[in-house]
Amino acid sequence: MITSISIRKNLFFAALAFICCSNALQAQDIITLKDGYEIQAKVLEIEDQIIKYKEFDNQEGPTYDIQKSDVFSIKYENGTKDIITGNTVEVVHVSVSPQPPLTYNGGVWQKGTPIKPKQVRETMSGNSEALQQYNSGKSLAVAGNIIAYPCSFLLGWDLGSRLFGKGNNVLLGVGIVGTATGILMSLAGTSQMKKSVSLYNASVMHGTTACTLNFGITGSGGVGLTLNF
Repeated sequence: MITSISIRKNLFFAALAFICCSNALQAQDIITLKDGYEIQAKVLEIEDQIIKYKEFDNQEGPTYDIQKSDVFSIKYENGTKDIITGNTVEVVHVSVSPQPPLTYNGGVWQKGTPIKPKQVRETMSGNSEALQQYNSGKSLAVAGNIIAYPCSFLLGWDLGSRLFGKGNNVLLGVGIVGTATGILMSLAGTSQMKKSVSLYNASVMHGTTACTLNFGITGSGGVGLTLNF
C-alpha cells in the first residue's frame, strides 16, 4: 500500500532530478551549423580555422574538430554567443544583459514610471505573443469603459429619478446590463494586459533587444567585436 509519506518522497526525488536535469541543460554550449543543425557540446578551443569541442553528454570521450566556416554561431553556457561571419571567419561576440522588467498597476510601468500604450507596444515589439495579449486586452478594456460609463450614467439617472417617483424600467434595464457588461469587459482586458506583462518579463530572462557594437573578449578568451544587447 502506497502511503502519503512515500508519495511525498517520490515527488521530492522527481523534483530534484528535474532540477538537476534543467541545470545540466543550461550548462551546455550550443554549436549551430549553417544548415541549422545544432550540436550540444562543451567548446574547448577556437583556432583560426577549426573549433575543438567534446560532446556534452560524453565529456570524457574524444575531442572533435569542426571547420569554422561550417559554423553559424556558438551559444555558451553563460548566455553569450559567438556569431561566425564573413569570408575571413571573424567572430562577433554577443553578450546578453537583462532588459528592465514591466509591472502593471492600473497601467504598464517600467523603472517605476508609467509608460504610454505606444511605448508599451514598442517595448513588447520583440515578443509577438505578449504584444498580441496587450493589444487585445487594451482594446477590450477601452471598449468596456466606453460601454460602462454611459450605462452607469443612465443607471444613476434612473435611480435618482425614482426618488421622485419618475423611474423608467427601460433605462434601468439598459443601465444595469450595460454597466455590468462594461465592467466585466474591462476586468477581462486588465487581466489580459497583466498576462502580457508576465509574458514579456519571462521573455526578458531569455532574450535580447537593442544593441551596440564594441571591441571585447570572446567566450573562448580571444579578442573580437562585442555586440552588446
